[in-house]
Amino acid sequence: MKIVYSSDFLKHDFSWHPERAARVIAIKKELDKAKLCDYVEAKPAKEKEILNVHTQRLLDELQERSKKHLGTADNPFASETYEIAKLSAGSAIIAAKHADEQAFSLARPPGHHAGKDFFEGFCYLNNVAIATSTLLKKYSRILIVDFDVHLGQGTLDIFTGNDAVYYFSLHQDPNTIYPWRDFPAKDETTKLISLPPRHK
Repeated sequence: MKIVYSSDFLKHDFSWHPERAARVIAIKKELDKAKLCDYVEAKPAKEKEILNVHTQRLLDELQERSKKHLGTADNPFASETYEIAKLSAGSAIIAAKHADEQAFSLARPPGHHAGKDFFEGFCYLNNVAIATSTLLKKYSRILIVDFDVHLGQGTLDIFTGNDAVYYFSLHQDPNTIYPWRDFPAKDETTKLISLPPRHK
């Protein structure tokens, strides 16, 4: 399996934050033990690729926040944040282009909570949306299967109404966990399945 990765993902790191470099380090350690991976170096997404799904206003804000370290509780910023977010998106693009060979993007920061004109939930750019938009040049229809515990409201925001992309999300009831509210499917391009929280 091809694993798209860069050690630069470790530069966007806040030790106090749940989404920190230690997560990727732990995953890579287990992958290295298996010795079944062919690593491919990640490259940053181009601005024109990002603008296929995000607004110029959002990109300008992310760059400005990175320069001034203007973060939020969920989304801290350092000087490298914007560039590492572009690298994470580029990693997803490379993995998507190798999908027929089995590929995985081991990247951070994550992306599915970032919408067309907003960032939140530890996400800055929507990696899967950016990768999907590049694949639409080759394929007429694409299915995104999102099995994170959280609903990817950013991906939903970007692709609602796009007949070329079907978004299927299996997640915990968003009223009981982030993003803390319902995002009903607006058309037949989306299937959202909410599950009750697990009780021990």
